[in-house]
Parts: sequence; structure tokens; C-alpha cells
Amino acid sequence: MSTLKVTSIKHASSGSNNIELLSNGKINLPNNSMVLQAVSTQKTGALTFPNINQGGNTGVISGFTRSITMSSGSNKVLVMASFSPGMDSTHVMYATLMRGSTPICIGTQSGGGNTQQVSRAYAGGNDNYGYQTNIIFLDTPGAGTHTYGVRLSHADNGGRQMYFNRGNSHGNESYVAGLSSDLTCLEISA
Repeated sequence: MSTLKVTSIKHASSGSNNIELLSNGKINLPNNSMVLQAVSTQKTGALTFPNINQGGNTGVISGFTRSITMSSGSNKVLVMASFSPGMDSTHVMYATLMRGSTPICIGTQSGGGNTQQVSRAYAGGNDNYGYQTNIIFLDTPGAGTHTYGVRLSHADNGGRQMYFNRGNSHGNESYVAGLSSDLTCLEISA
């Protein structure tokens, strides 16, 4: 077996190295961002949130958060959340991406003091099911450790029952599915 030992690879027409092989075993692609670390969590169990009023929210979903400690304050975090909320109504549901207690990736339009500023809106045509939604956001949180999560809210009048990883039906019917949700954070070099 032969070993080729190099520290960089350069295309003949390039003015700089195209690939650098670092001493720690990582690969650096100059002029491109590099994933420095990846952390994720998965939630397979269902949750129920009773009596969530219009304009209120579930709080950050318990067991569906992930913390990441930045190696540099100038780096970014690519947050990818894939989850399935539900409600005991077919009205519009909302999801908000959170960094700690701060809503991020939210709309800034305002129709007055009652407008909900959220990350995603989705309507359920049938309250029997949890509806798949995704939030992908490139955040610049600064130095330190940051915890990401999701909270839910809705546009229906009065108190509604909201769900995570399930719909309103949760019995032993063939049209009911057990759902799973994933939250992944990637630290991206500046």
C-alpha cells in the first residue's frame, strides 16, 4: 500500500490552494465555509398542550432543544428543524424558531399589537393528523453556548389543544401515525 503525503491540492489554473489537508485530519476548502461541528436531537414521543389561547403559545417544546457552543463568535449556526405539530381544529397553526427565549427567523410585518410574528404558518385540512413542517435558518448568535428550540401557537379563537408529534386523533386507527421530529445545528466557519 502506498501513501501520498501532501498538505494542499491546487488546480493548475488556480491562484491559490483549492483543498488544504489540516494536521488535525480535517479538510479546509478555502473561500468556502466549513462545517466545524454538528449536534442534533430527535424526539419520538408525542406531547399534548391543553388550552392554548389565541396569541398564547406552548413555550419551547420540552425535549426538543439542542445547545451548541461556538468555537468563534464570528461563526454562524445553520439550524434545521423538522417536526410535526397538530391541533384539535383545522385553523392555522404557527411555529416559531427560538434561540433561548428569543424568537428568531420571524416575520417583521405588523398589523397592530395583536399580530403574531412567527417563523412558519401551516393550515391543517384535517385535525386527525400532525402536519410536517420545516424551518431552516442561518443564525449569527455570537460567542458562547446557544440553545435552539421551537414553540407553537395558533390563530383559532379561544383555547385549543395543541400537539407535538401527533394530530388530534391518537387512537389505534390505521390512519394515525407515530411521528418523529429532528433538530440539527451546524456551526459554520465565518
